[in-house]
Amino acid sequence: MTQEIISAEDAARYEGMSQADLLVMMVPEQEQADGLYSLQGLVERGREIFNARLGRSRKAVCEAYRGIAGNTGNSVDLIVLLATALVGSPALAGIPLLAFCALVIKMGLEDLCQ
Repeated sequence: MTQEIISAEDAARYEGMSQADLLVMMVPEQEQADGLYSLQGLVERGREIFNARLGRSRKAVCEAYRGIAGNTGNSVDLIVLLATALVGSPALAGIPLLAFCALVIKMGLEDLCQ
């Protein structure tokens, strides 16, 4: 098993991406290569995958958030800390962890965990 290295530079790159671009990243490369989806279709497929993974990992995401809330200066720091806490989570295997964390934060981590 390879260990994912989480850097602030990578987190900043994901933080600067649009939600649509991050959602497309949730779709496995093979599905994208098959050419079955338009760009909007890829976004919707990514949303399905994201929502399914979030449903399976919400408890872990919110526990991680409660553990780091108040210890971050900005959203890049929050992405790094959240990703570090979630690395190795079986519910998130097979999707890009930093992209997932950036999406969670962009969609409202605080609201998600209330």
